[in-house]
Amino acid sequence: MPRPYRVLIDPGHGGKDPGALNKKLGIKEKDIVLSIGNIMQSFVIRNDYLFKPYMTREEDVFISLKERCEMAKYLRVNVFLSIHTNARPMKGKYGIEIEAWCFPGSKKGRGFAQTLIDYLKISLTEMIPFYDRGVKEKAFYVLKHTPMTAALVELGFISDNEEALFLDDRDTQNKMAIALADGCEYFLEGGEI
Repeated sequence: MPRPYRVLIDPGHGGKDPGALNKKLGIKEKDIVLSIGNIMQSFVIRNDYLFKPYMTREEDVFISLKERCEMAKYLRVNVFLSIHTNARPMKGKYGIEIEAWCFPGSKKGRGFAQTLIDYLKISLTEMIPFYDRGVKEKAFYVLKHTPMTAALVELGFISDNEEALFLDDRDTQNKMAIALADGCEYFLEGGEI
């Protein structure tokens, strides 16, 4: 069956850019988000989703922000999903902390970001205490320079040892990937949770 929609999955950072780091545990953002993106793409391809998944990168290579946005335009995707982990200097124990970003004033971007958080919350709440940091607005380059609906998700604080180990777990990555795929599907269908 043809898939009427297209989604560009953008695992942040890569290659010379490791993203956020947990130096104590040797865990890098670029590796976590690449694994989640690849799992998401494989899962969607194997199952009956309404969208065809594309990736900005499928291996540990550096791709500029401009190239990521150009790829989204070239492929004429319906939605752009940028996947990241967060870091912070302060301490705080909330379990896993998720937040999403959209371009300022983008109603569709806010709706897409909220849908992704809702699906992650459903998927992860039984595994670990969950803290929803909500949807925020900021003109990140990949949100500003993609003409389609776009969201950037932060899947936890890799700088926190407990969260880093949780993010580095294959079962966690599977659950996050499936939740993101289901959130994309639901948004593209025009549903509301």
